[in-house]
Amino acid sequence: MIEDFDKTWHMAEILRTVHRRVIEAIIDGTIGYRYHTDPEFGKLFPPEDDLAGIYLNTLVCERDGKGLSTNDWERLQKLMTEYVDGLRERGEHADTCSYMDGEGHKIGPNSSTQQRQAAVDAAKIYYKFCKKRNETWQKILADANNGIRPLVQKSGGRQFCEMMSNRIRKDLDPSGDIRQLQMPVQIGCSESLKKRMSDYSPKSRMTSTPDTWRLTVSCLEFLSIKMVHIGVPIVKVWEQEMLPLGEIFFTLISGSMIQWGGFNPVAGGARRGFDEGRDTSDEKKQAIIDQPWASENLDHSTTVISRRVKALQSAADLLESDEVDTNMERRLEDGKAILHRRTSLEKRAEQAVDEVNAATKALQDHNSRLADEVTRKQVYLNFGNDIASWLGGSVMKPVDEANSDVNGSGPES
Repeated sequence: MIEDFDKTWHMAEILRTVHRRVIEAIIDGTIGYRYHTDPEFGKLFPPEDDLAGIYLNTLVCERDGKGLSTNDWERLQKLMTEYVDGLRERGEHADTCSYMDGEGHKIGPNSSTQQRQAAVDAAKIYYKFCKKRNETWQKILADANNGIRPLVQKSGGRQFCEMMSNRIRKDLDPSGDIRQLQMPVQIGCSESLKKRMSDYSPKSRMTSTPDTWRLTVSCLEFLSIKMVHIGVPIVKVWEQEMLPLGEIFFTLISGSMIQWGGFNPVAGGARRGFDEGRDTSDEKKQAIIDQPWASENLDHSTTVISRRVKALQSAADLLESDEVDTNMERRLEDGKAILHRRTSLEKRAEQAVDEVNAATKALQDHNSRLADEVTRKQVYLNFGNDIASWLGGSVMKPVDEANSDVNGSGPES
């Protein structure tokens, strides 16, 4: 992807204009924490203005810039799941398998106290940040009692809740009170960054943002967990194709899709890009000239490319020289000699193995014959002793003692 399908190298150009620390923070999910706690880190981003580029949004805790704890994630998951499901009883609307995103339980005479309270909570969640100018509390509550859940993402609302389980880690934090540094992010692109990024602020009612984002912000406020919205432009783009390509790339490395635990319900890259006639000289100036690391990255890339070109040229020169033919012939002959030597050694090893096997078998046969002879002599001696005892004569020596006397190991005569 970095090389681009048409070899325009747009992704390589984009990456050169992004600081290495920013790339690392996007990948490990700590960009919000670093931005909130490290003023120097905040200087590694381009300015937020009306130019074109790629942006990122996330949330951090107000007091320390960290993310939520396991206990916070559990509370948030429970509240959001209740909002999505509306505490629907299994069997109600059986054709939708007990729930349907966007439609909650309709309050009626048989509704439980829990279901009635869930409807009130749903109204409060929506009312805080997302109500429209002409919507009253009475209308919002009536809609909630009628099963309406306007903040449910139609494509992935339930999956967004389920993915929170990956952040609930009692195995790593039994107390559940340790705040995590990672938080989900949202990636987008726009021809006017300042205008688009302001849509994600809780103060703007977030009407044109993903419902996953709106629901998370509203539920955190309902739970009295004070969060800060972090919105930063990642990179400015100056070519038409860079806008969708950049959005795709940063969506991938940040894991911002719902199925990966982020806020994005739809994959990036759907935008065609801005008009070809647009003047993008300001974007190019900010990306390449105003950011010193861009020229440093370019110099490094140039050095690496130059080194590789020299290596390729040296290889090409060597291949064209007569010395290569001589060296190749000599190495070929050396290789044949080594192969012949190896074959000879393998044959000798096989012969040695056969000789050892033959010697082992001969030794086993000899031991077997010797054991048979000892057994035969012992039987003979036992028979002689039995005869001698019957005649009242001397007893014959066993085979071992007889052999001992013959060998001279017995008492002297």
